[in-house]
Amino acid sequence: MSASAQGRRESIPYIVLALAVFIAYANVYGNGFLLDDWPLVVQNRLMLHWRGLPQLLGHLSLYGSDLPGGFYRTVQE
Repeated sequence: MSASAQGRRESIPYIVLALAVFIAYANVYGNGFLLDDWPLVVQNRLMLHWRGLPQLLGHLSLYGSDLPGGFYRTVQE
């Protein structure tokens, strides 16, 4: 078996996995954002550039969205 044929054969599980994930989430691709998605994702100034990624990962979820408060939980007790 040639090296290129072996490489293609080794990549088959990854292609199958990617296809399975795509199919599993196929029903969400046509949906829009809901409720808190607009301020936390669309209007978040840190999401405009890659240089905002360290700040997004290093702070609370409301950081960069210009919303009041410091901690956000989708389910409040």
